Amino acid sequence: MDQPAEIDLQILANIGLFLRNIGMCEESFSEAFRLNPQHTAQELHRLVQKIQELATNLIPKESETSSLELEAEMASFLKSQQEFVNTSNKDEFLVSKKTGAARVDALKIDRETQMKRNVVHNFAGPLERSTLGQSAENMNMADLDASRISTAMNERIGLLETHLGLCTGPSAETSQRLKRLEDRICQIEDCFPSFAAFKFNQQHTSILPKRNVPEDVIVPLKKESTTQANQQAVAEFVESTNAFNGRIEKLQKLMSGQE
Repeated sequence: MDQPAEIDLQILANIGLFLRNIGMCEESFSEAFRLNPQHTAQELHRLVQKIQELATNLIPKESETSSLELEAEMASFLKSQQEFVNTSNKDEFLVSKKTGAARVDALKIDRETQMKRNVVHNFAGPLERSTLGQSAENMNMADLDASRISTAMNERIGLLETHLGLCTGPSAETSQRLKRLEDRICQIEDCFPSFAAFKFNQQHTSILPKRNVPEDVIVPLKKESTTQANQQAVAEFVESTNAFNGRIEKLQKLMSGQE
């Protein structure tokens, strides 16, 4: 059989490349090409084109993909995932209206999306016990009692200061506030000795102070002692009044310059 006069060089190149890739022996190719060269060349060329198309389709076209196509693929993927999640939530949490046998129509549980929760129960143990012991509780109670006592003491001292007309700030110490109260009591005794003789328990006088005693326990004094006490009180009152008048006259003379 005569060989064709014209054979495409590209076909021959493709045939040679294909034969080298598949490892076809030259003797078999020569025999087939000798018997029917035109048909053999066309079949081999068609087979090589199909292989090239398959290889081209297998190569990923990442470089040729545009941003719009990527966004479309991402949106499609997100939509499919959202539909899967919605379907799973409906099957998991919504009550189905279908009724049937439990063995036949069992509820399908999606174990992949099911939430897991571990509950820890802390029972009574050594961590709940205090390392300080009973002494710490006693100290706390003592501090609490001391704070209550100090608050009550400050309140009572404040009432006494208000009653006696003293103006002492809350920042002053308790000892200073008590000293001012004592000074005011001594001042009252000096200015009103008769009042102090009846109201206060003074060591330098024989007059007993007047107490708020209930009527059923009041011991009546003798008439003579009562009269004597009244006379002495009147005398002290007159004496204190004269002394007070003398001080006033002395102050008036000092103010007028007639000393």
